[in-house]
Amino acid sequence: MADRPSDLHFSLARRAVERGWVTREQVEGAVLACEKDPTVRLLDRLPLTPEQIRELERPARAAPAEVEEAMRFPERRVGRYWLVRHLKSGGMGSVHRAWDRDLGRWVALKFLMKEEDERARAYFRREAHVAASLDHPNIAKIYEVGEHQGHPFIAMQLIDGETLATATMKLDGKLDAARRIAEALRYAHSK
Repeated sequence: MADRPSDLHFSLARRAVERGWVTREQVEGAVLACEKDPTVRLLDRLPLTPEQIRELERPARAAPAEVEEAMRFPERRVGRYWLVRHLKSGGMGSVHRAWDRDLGRWVALKFLMKEEDERARAYFRREAHVAASLDHPNIAKIYEVGEHQGHPFIAMQLIDGETLATATMKLDGKLDAARRIAEALRYAHSK
């Protein structure tokens, strides 16, 4: 006999909604069905595959301490990401170091600064789609294009390190970095 829906089951169902696997309405219907017949688990009443249920029930990887600190502030949550630190702002966007809670990895979240400008929004989306189509070891991978409370964002591979301007490397190292950048640019232009 299955338990009545517990806090754990509700939490897992909420994660399924966050991932877009089910709707809130489906969860609410399943909760009502569980109240009438508690012999079937809440997750088993939802239209989830066995793989999805296993993924939901798998323990999440522990987050780094700085992420745990960020999680104390709900306003730092952007979908499945937690903003940890602002990295840089440029002409078009602002980039943050963020934690992908679902996959347990660091990402860079780039937000469009002029979200009310439809032309800038179109350019931002185009940039993301073009970058996502590129597969090169010297080009950051795009994981997701999304919007949070009206603010468009791109979730991408976080590359830790220094900029060439601040790097304290010898000339050979800078030349090697310039060569890898040129290879990535050549590849991107060929596509």
